[in-house]
Amino acid sequence: MEMLNRSLRNNLRDLGLYYDRNHGRTYFPPENGRDRVNEGDTGRRRSKRTVTKRYQRGEQGDVFWAHQSATVRFIALDSKLFLRIEPGWTFTEDGVEPLPQSGMSSISTRWMFDEYNPSLFYHLRFWTFILSRGTRSIVLDSGDSVIQVETTPATANMTYGLYGDALTIDKMFEFAETETPPVDLLIEQDDD
Repeated sequence: MEMLNRSLRNNLRDLGLYYDRNHGRTYFPPENGRDRVNEGDTGRRRSKRTVTKRYQRGEQGDVFWAHQSATVRFIALDSKLFLRIEPGWTFTEDGVEPLPQSGMSSISTRWMFDEYNPSLFYHLRFWTFILSRGTRSIVLDSGDSVIQVETTPATANMTYGLYGDALTIDKMFEFAETETPPVDLLIEQDDD
């Protein structure tokens, strides 16, 4: 498992992503000191997404960077291997160095207030697009051979829950693309 995860981290680095060893997160660094915009495929359409953005609190306030991030690692479930992708946010002082935990907590709470299943699914599809380089599978170079991972999300049936609270994959795509608020909107609402 460790060898698989090392190969994965090497491939993430080759994609231009930064790996934070202390927190196990991968994220996009700034692009030459500026915001980074990435074009991606969310499953049904192509879109532009700011994946790294510089913010300043007021005219003379502290500067911080917001990064779309993911914790990505291989796991074993019932003798099968899966690539686990957990989308999230990382906040840094300078585009690389994470904010101290005390400064990160309040920002994280405001940032994540509107992250529900459709939003997380949208982020998951985005990261799948990045890792697969826009193809139908994620291919990791591992020296003399490659590791190939399907991009179809794993699903499971549950025998409990709320009556009528079920979404098909098509509905998840539809909700994810219409209900995900822009990040800039979240920060602007906080400044008011």
